[in-house]
Amino acid sequence: MWYVCGLRGVAALLAAVLVLTRPSWYSVFGVYLLADGLLCCASMLFAVGSGRLAFLVGAASSLIAGALALYSPMQRLKLEPMLLAAWAVILGLTTLGAGISLLPPDRQVLWCPLIGAGLVALMVAVLLLVPEVQRLVETRAILGLFAATFGYLQLRASFSLGVAGAAVAREPSDLLPSTRTR
Repeated sequence: MWYVCGLRGVAALLAAVLVLTRPSWYSVFGVYLLADGLLCCASMLFAVGSGRLAFLVGAASSLIAGALALYSPMQRLKLEPMLLAAWAVILGLTTLGAGISLLPPDRQVLWCPLIGAGLVALMVAVLLLVPEVQRLVETRAILGLFAATFGYLQLRASFSLGVAGAAVAREPSDLLPSTRTR
C-alpha cells in the first residue's frame, strides 16, 4: 500500500504545480480528483476491515467531485465552494481515519503524516466555506497550496509505510542487536 500512497502524493504535487500555473486550473483539478479517486480504489485493495470502507467513501467522493468539476463550466461556478468543501471534508475524515488506524497500539506515537494530511483537508474545507476568505484568497491558491501540502504529507506517509514494511519483512533476528563478539 505504501507505493499507492506515494503515487497519490506525486499526483497531488503535480496537480499543485499545474493548478497554480495553468489558466484552466479547474479542469486540471478535476482530472486530479479523478486520478485520486482511482488511486483510492487501488488503496482499497490493500486495506483491511473498516479501512476498505474509508477508501471506498474517499474514492467515491473524489470521483464524483472530479466528474462534476469537468462536467459543466457554468454549473461548477455555482457549486465550486460547496462541492469542493464537501469533498475536502470527506477526504479529511477518511485520511484522518487511515492515519489513526496506522498508529501503534501503545499510542506512544501520536502523529503520522496521514493525520496531518487529514487535518489539512479539513482546514481547506473550512477555508472554502468562509466568505471572507473567498474574497481575500482565490480558490485556486487555496487548492494549489492544499495539493502541495497534501502531496508532501502523502509522500512522507509512503516513506514511513515503506520503511515499516521493510522492517517487518526482515527476520526478527535482524531487528535485535547482535550478541556475537568478534
